Amino acid sequence: MKKILFLLAFAIGFISCNDEKHVWSFEDMFYFLHNDPSQEGWVEPVTKITVGPGAQVDLLVTRNAFAAKAHPKQTVKVVVEENLSTANPGGDFILSEQAFNFKNKDALQLPLRVNISGGTSGKKIVLRLDYGYYDECSPESRKGDKLIIKIK
Repeated sequence: MKKILFLLAFAIGFISCNDEKHVWSFEDMFYFLHNDPSQEGWVEPVTKITVGPGAQVDLLVTRNAFAAKAHPKQTVKVVVEENLSTANPGGDFILSEQAFNFKNKDALQLPLRVNISGGTSGKKIVLRLDYGYYDECSPESRKGDKLIIKIK
């Protein structure tokens, strides 16, 4: 009798688990990485960089693999936070791209180059990844979607 009750309880628990929908939560769906093929092992999002005037910064706009599976087609824009930046876009620096279209779940990284002009010493560039609102990645939880480039 105990075995029958145990099997019945187990079956009910198993069936009810199939009805539950797993909800993912992401700290960041998108973030910046250094575009450095020599980096091995664990890589972390880059949020601050210090460079000299006339530098070229090679980055990757990177997408969380779990987010890519949940949302195969996504668009992200690189926005210059002009109220926080002291460098002027188009004059002090140029972005190679500003809109990135991730076309399928396998597209996880797209290159971004920031070309900084020579006379920009002491200025700051603040970039943010704008990818809209997702329930599983609220703007308040995001930590890697902003990059500060300080120019020596």
